Amino acid sequence: MLYTQNELLLLPTGLSVDEIVEISSSKNIESELEKKGEKYLHRYQVYKKYRELVSQGKLKEAIVPVIGGLPCTGKTSLTREIGFRFNMATLISGDTVRESLRVFVSREEHPEFFTSVYDSYKAYSDEITEEAVIRGYRSQAKIINEGLQKIIWRAAIKDGEDMIIEYLHFLPEFIDKELLEHPSVIPIVLYIGDETLHQERVRSRHEFHKKGGVQRILDNLRQYRIMQDYQIRQAKKYGLGLIENKEFDDTVDQALEIIFNQITKLIKMTGEGNDSRKVA
Repeated sequence: MLYTQNELLLLPTGLSVDEIVEISSSKNIESELEKKGEKYLHRYQVYKKYRELVSQGKLKEAIVPVIGGLPCTGKTSLTREIGFRFNMATLISGDTVRESLRVFVSREEHPEFFTSVYDSYKAYSDEITEEAVIRGYRSQAKIINEGLQKIIWRAAIKDGEDMIIEYLHFLPEFIDKELLEHPSVIPIVLYIGDETLHQERVRSRHEFHKKGGVQRILDNLRQYRIMQDYQIRQAKKYGLGLIENKEFDDTVDQALEIIFNQITKLIKMTGEGNDSRKVA
């Protein structure tokens, strides 16, 4: 589906497509948005300003949301939604990066990298222990984050290409501080606190992943929950965006707030953000 310029500016607000189509034809878009709610008007004004600065060559920094989360926490669904909202053509999956890196990584030196993440503990222990699970998870994450950093630096930071990245191995301890704190990079970690809800999300996985291995994930949910706890601790330690995905619409809205807060910082970096009504 092709969108008009007004519709492209309205998509990131979080309004439904039907509402966007209706408002985009209005003679006074901002007035109609104000009726919907102040946050929608604010997001529209911020994103419109960002696009203006980009088109004028005054702002050359990309928008790079990085979505972390264990299986069935909603990271793929959120990635698709954010990619759609911001019209991002480049989507990078950590699973793809991991498979690519296996061509270059030594199996003898890193046998744990050539197993599923839930089995990586076996390189360190015959039993499932918190220490072994985290050690295996960290070992895989270290390699994957090294590879992803190169992609982000080259394409997003150097070339200014908007992209969205999603992967379960996102651990900020293995990301260069300069990159993690770069104004383009927008880290968001999703999690599901309630284990029963997590199990329900796993069982519904087949709707989106035809060969997603529902039973395999359920059988190894204990390991995934240990990894999730570690990822949450990492997110808190580094002050990253952390969202408990209870209701997807609320999760999307929280993610949009995090992204727009960062876009506002990008605008202010240009010295064009003095109008507090529009970009505060």
